Amino acid sequence: MSEFYGKYEQTLKRLEETAKQYTNIAPENGQFLYILIQSIQAQNVLEIGTSNGYSTIWLAAALTLPVKSPCFSLWDVDGI
Repeated sequence: MSEFYGKYEQTLKRLEETAKQYTNIAPENGQFLYILIQSIQAQNVLEIGTSNGYSTIWLAAALTLPVKSPCFSLWDVDGI
């Protein structure tokens, strides 16, 4: 996990600064999800609802490459 954290440390720290504004998960929860996904060697994850992508970074980084699953994003561009 240290290799992952070193690679994304600056991005994660920047997102952690806005955690209250965007209701991010705690860093410890991100680390737990990372370890959990790696320990069961998950090939797919599903995240429903995201804010600024903090948890998505942890989830995606934990997947074993190559990931063959598609990534879907739905945006509420009309504000409805």
